[in-house]
Amino acid sequence: MMYIITPCGSSMSSKTYYDLLRVQSTMMSDVMMGPVMGSMHQDQLILAVKEARRSGATHLGIVEHDMRFPPDAFHRLLAHNKPVIGANYRQRQQDKWTAVKNRTTYVSSRNRTGIEPVLSVGMGVQLIDMAVFAKLNVPWWSAPFDTEEGRHMGVDVYFGHNVDAVGLTSWVDHDLSQDVGHIAGDIELWCDKLVYTQTGEMVAAAWH
Repeated sequence: MMYIITPCGSSMSSKTYYDLLRVQSTMMSDVMMGPVMGSMHQDQLILAVKEARRSGATHLGIVEHDMRFPPDAFHRLLAHNKPVIGANYRQRQQDKWTAVKNRTTYVSSRNRTGIEPVLSVGMGVQLIDMAVFAKLNVPWWSAPFDTEEGRHMGVDVYFGHNVDAVGLTSWVDHDLSQDVGHIAGDIELWCDKLVYTQTGEMVAAAWH
């Protein structure tokens, strides 16, 4: 069974909620869902693991509150049988992707197919085998201050380092990434296009 959670402060996009309902309709008894509320992202995720363990789930699915994705997204991730795997997507605040190969190299999914090992993958649409948590260092997620970058490390990047430190590998699914969008106000950032939600206008993306 899969336990899918949406960590959020106080709200979730109605489009994300709609996509979650479509996932639930395709998986039915194989999935449990629920939002995880709170002010600290890492604490919400840790609470989610505890709930997933109590429910007897074999996998933890994570969906951020501002994502678009197809109803078979988690079936597709599960089929790869990897300890940690997720979709790649464009960041809202920076002109970069969320999957990273190392501290300075971001991984593009534009015109890519298959799966690829990475240091970390964004948590917008991510699947984690519950057995991973018994091997990871505690805390599983955190956001320590990165003195080289001069800012706090992303929770997803910290988790990727944690996974790597115990000899496990995170993966990005480039095929699924083609069907995943990131909501940024009135714009949806897709792998190869921008969609203006008010008008439905689509513009080819300038990134690679």
